[in-house]
Amino acid sequence: EEDGVEGFQLFEAAVWNIGAGSLVSLGAPVEVLEGDVEISIHQDNGETVVSSLLPGRMLDELEVLAHTSLSGSAIAKTNPTRILAIPVDTFDHLLDLDRDFARRVLEMESSRLQQVISQGNHLKS
Repeated sequence: EEDGVEGFQLFEAAVWNIGAGSLVSLGAPVEVLEGDVEISIHQDNGETVVSSLLPGRMLDELEVLAHTSLSGSAIAKTNPTRILAIPVDTFDHLLDLDRDFARRVLEMESSRLQQVISQGNHLKS
């Protein structure tokens, strides 16, 4: 390391380049870096929930924060598609090391929860 430079390397994080129609099993939280991904999540009650993720969106961050996990798969809908997979332990380590990152994750989750609550209120009207 150079003087005045601190950092760490994320050996366990991976960027996957996947072609349209390719299927990837999910075992870690993922963020879409480029492209459009269809996510299928297998819930404990046997149901499968299908949703779409666009660049900048992350799947499983609530599960990471709660130390639970989901099983599912991702199918690339566009070419090229790139996703970043970060193991739970690595994500926890990032939260511990970088307070700004932790604050941004909290802001993102707060925003998502507000959207869910707002959608629920609109459905009741």
